[in-house]
Amino acid sequence: MKFFKKTWHLFWKDFFFLAILVGLVYLPWRLLPSMVIRGDGFVYLLSRTHKWFYSVPYFYTGFENSAVFFGLLFSKLFSTRMEFYFTTSLFTLLLTVVLYYWMSRAIFTSRFISFASAIFFGVSFYGAWDMYSNHCYCFFLERIIPVVFLIPSFMMLVLFCKQKHTLYLIISVILYFFAIGIAHFEIFIPPAFFFYPLFWFSLSNARHNKHPLKGLFIGSIYVGITIFFILIQRINEGHKLEWGLLEYFLILVNISIFIKWHDNLLHGHFIHPFLFPIWADMDIL
Repeated sequence: MKFFKKTWHLFWKDFFFLAILVGLVYLPWRLLPSMVIRGDGFVYLLSRTHKWFYSVPYFYTGFENSAVFFGLLFSKLFSTRMEFYFTTSLFTLLLTVVLYYWMSRAIFTSRFISFASAIFFGVSFYGAWDMYSNHCYCFFLERIIPVVFLIPSFMMLVLFCKQKHTLYLIISVILYFFAIGIAHFEIFIPPAFFFYPLFWFSLSNARHNKHPLKGLFIGSIYVGITIFFILIQRINEGHKLEWGLLEYFLILVNISIFIKWHDNLLHGHFIHPFLFPIWADMDIL
């Protein structure tokens, strides 16, 4: 109860800014529900995909958990009503913008800076258009939904560094574990989670707060979780990657995963359901 009271005291004055923020972000994206899913955007809505994925031993070690689970859920809930799929995308976009504002508030404390950064985050079509539009609905299922957990995870990490409440760190780690576990696309995020506590405890103005080893340990928790999911992904996908810590932080491991996955796909070593005829077996038709 004390945690919720402190959170309310910190953010209740921000409701005015949040109302304006949601309204301004909604305006350029308001036509999103009028789109339709096309092309390979159907891949995670197909019953063939669901049967294939959940029949694989240790399916939960793969990188598509979020996409397949929510694809199955949405296909059952929405059927052929396309506007519902993109209304969900729009709602998720607005939710992530609000969460981004809260995260910025925790970092900068300034309402104006948080509001301005959230506006740029929400109304920029650069990158976001491919994720939310009908370019491929699979992108939204794969990569956007986990962001709903990653943003508050980082916010809790920031609050822990500032206020030293262990509960914040526990919540942050749980959210991070879940977000990375359901979608390994987010493995490019850990450097932020690693370097923030490291720099915070190393460069603190207060002498008694300078504990670089503590920051290193906290950051290593997130790196360890990420490496864990990368390693267990090999159970079914058989990647034998050659990479080190430097490559990991330079995000080259992600490029390596994609290249090797693409090579395996071309040579028939790993067949994805979207290579099969898709129109014969669909949950939404």
